[in-house]
Amino acid sequence: MLIQSSGTCDICGSSSLPFTDQESSVSCKRCNKKFKACSKCKSTKCPDCKGKLESQMDWAAKNNIFF
Repeated sequence: MLIQSSGTCDICGSSSLPFTDQESSVSCKRCNKKFKACSKCKSTKCPDCKGKLESQMDWAAKNNIFF
């Protein structure tokens, strides 16, 4: 089930989050910390450890899981 995102970006504070929570919820592949991120910040690195950020949608696509 897709859930509409709400709130602000944890990295820059913007309120322009992607439409679904699965797109805006990202986790760092290095430190596993979770963030809500806007489209711009999703393409940056983790603010804590500089690891790669991956959204739930990216993870699902990589693992052949479809919503």
